[in-house]
Amino acid sequence: MNYWMYSPGDGACYWEEFYQLGIMGMGSDYLGDLKNFKSKDQLTDLILSKYPSTGYPKNTVLANWEFGNSVSIGDIILVKRGRNQFLGWAIVTGK
Repeated sequence: MNYWMYSPGDGACYWEEFYQLGIMGMGSDYLGDLKNFKSKDQLTDLILSKYPSTGYPKNTVLANWEFGNSVSIGDIILVKRGRNQFLGWAIVTGK
């Protein structure tokens, strides 16, 4: 079992929607199914093509890569807004 810290979109803007649906999402719909990426480089290329002026998206790539490839059933998700507000927690029951 692993523990993950997670924010549902910028400023937790998707918290209410995702909570009501009982899902975890990153708020990056344009990426599609994260399991389809064969490498972090492929994921980086798509993010840079969508947002070329924001610089190298190291944290965005890592967060999406781990969400799609490392989070497992039984893991604990701690949900936050910003650095100081805890919103809730969940146990991953499916992918």
